Amino acid sequence: MALDLNKMSDDFLNTPAGAKLVGKKEELGKLIGSPEGQKVKDMLSGNEKNVMAAIENGDMAVLQKTLSGILKTEEGSRLAEQLLKMMN
Repeated sequence: MALDLNKMSDDFLNTPAGAKLVGKKEELGKLIGSPEGQKVKDMLSGNEKNVMAAIENGDMAVLQKTLSGILKTEEGSRLAEQLLKMMN
């Protein structure tokens, strides 16, 4: 099962937090294509089934562990910071 990132991003954009990013799809695309975005994508590669199962089952422990691992990296931290700036 491949991660359907387009569906996930569309679902997120329909949340209150995501609404802050609705007009910034182009900026988000650039962020995803950035070296930081690609590094995070590479970190998730091979773990798609586990992440999708955790999302579908509401397994917060797995999601928290995954996110924590990403945020501990320089690239993940920079990516999160850039996303927060876009939401303000």
